[in-house]
Amino acid sequence: MKLSRFKKIILSSFLGFSMIALTGCFRYKTPEQKLAHISEWVEDELELNQMQKLKLKELSDTVLARYKQGKELRKNSKTKVFSLLNGQKIDRSEAKGLLETNEAFLSGSAQDVLDKFISFHDTLDSVQKQKIAEFAAKHKHRDD
Repeated sequence: MKLSRFKKIILSSFLGFSMIALTGCFRYKTPEQKLAHISEWVEDELELNQMQKLKLKELSDTVLARYKQGKELRKNSKTKVFSLLNGQKIDRSEAKGLLETNEAFLSGSAQDVLDKFISFHDTLDSVQKQKIAEFAAKHKHRDD
């Protein structure tokens, strides 16, 4: 699937802002609370209709599900890494398998979130898309 430069910028910005927001909303204690706060903000800012809210909910659910799966994978990976380090010799194939599992998860997660984001973005009208572009441009300096 080939994405336009604009969609790549929007997707990168959205994913970046989502991850920053999930880790940076300190008054919200859980990932669920943080994601709910972000979703409410997007709904209010873009004045979403019911169909758009549904697509945003699907995106949020995907992000949250992948976050939880990733947390569990990191926990299991950490256990395996310590197991490898405690052995007399590190088994190359086991270490490589661990890396491949994590890479596959990240790749799959990125694809799932990308698909849901594109589905959400396709429902937006030109004014809403312009608001997203302006928001991304306004906060571009955070990447510098």
